Amino acid sequence: MPGAAPGSAEARRPLLVAGAFAAALLCSALVAWRLDAHQVEESRARTLDMAGDHAHALQAGIEHNLSATFALAAMIRQGNGALRDFESLAAEMLPYYPGASALQLAPGGVVTQVHPLTGNEQAIGHDLLRDPARTREAFAARDSGELTLAGPFRLAQGGLGAAGRLPVF
Repeated sequence: MPGAAPGSAEARRPLLVAGAFAAALLCSALVAWRLDAHQVEESRARTLDMAGDHAHALQAGIEHNLSATFALAAMIRQGNGALRDFESLAAEMLPYYPGASALQLAPGGVVTQVHPLTGNEQAIGHDLLRDPARTREAFAARDSGELTLAGPFRLAQGGLGAAGRLPVF
């Protein structure tokens, strides 16, 4: 103020106003920063929840499709090592396992039957225990006696795939 004495209340007013403005600006920036950080945390939590849901759904789908191996194993055990009319049984089963593209039998590690045969002809005669790309997983399944999931790998009939293996003794 042109006529205000230095150090007077009227002379300090612009400084107080500027200080109050700076304090309000700092508080506003702090609040905006905290709100943004909170939104980022919420977004991260939602993303993690969605990823967890998708992972769970994927796991459930894989487990469902692999459960076909247990049904085939039970039928083989009931038949004392033989499975009569594999083709009809597999044709009946496959629609209940939409993630499975084929069902195979591999006694001694050699694929002898596959359904559907069309498009999978190359798999017949494939020795899983002598294929360098498959031996590790095939031996792991055989030695553990448990269902194992192998892959992804190149399929004998072409393309990429994964396989569930359950040894039946």
